[in-house]
Amino acid sequence: TSLRKKTDEDILRLRELDIESKVYWSDELGVYVPFKWVIASVANSAYSVAKIGKGKIRSSVFPTENHIKLNYAGEEQVASLQHIIANEHYTTMNLKQGTVSVTKAIPMFSGWSFSTQLEIDTDIVNLAEIQRIMDYGARYVGYGDFRPTYGRAEVEISEATKLKQVA
Repeated sequence: TSLRKKTDEDILRLRELDIESKVYWSDELGVYVPFKWVIASVANSAYSVAKIGKGKIRSSVFPTENHIKLNYAGEEQVASLQHIIANEHYTTMNLKQGTVSVTKAIPMFSGWSFSTQLEIDTDIVNLAEIQRIMDYGARYVGYGDFRPTYGRAEVEISEATKLKQVA
C-alpha cells in the first residue's frame, strides 16, 4: 500500500484482503479446491512413481468438475468470505520478501477433505499406477499453496468404472 504509517485498522484490513485474495470461493459451494490442484499433484508425481511424463499423464487424467467442494471442520459457520476471518480459519506466517520479513495471512482449514471423480485413460495409465501416483502425490507433493508443509493428505479410491467409447 502507499501508506507509510499504517494504523492497527489498516493492518487488520490488509490481513483480511490477504486472506480473501487467497481463498477459492463460490457462493454455490463455499470454499472449493480448483481441479488444477489435483491434476498438478498427479502430473508432478507421475514420473517419480511410474516414469510417465507430465504431458502424457495430463492427456490421460481428466477432471469431471472444475470446482471441488472443500469439507472442513467448522464449515457450517462459514456463509461468506468474511466468516472465514471471523471464525479464524487462517494463520499468519513471517515470509522473506527480499531483505525484509513480512507477516502474511493465509487461509487454513483443519480437518479438511474433498471428494472428486477423475476420468482416466487406462490405455496410458492403469488403475494400480494411478493409485500409486495419487498416494505419492497426496503424501509428498500435496495440494494447494505452501505444500508439502500444508496440503498433504491420504487418497482413497472408492470405485472404478470403465468408460464406454462414444463414436
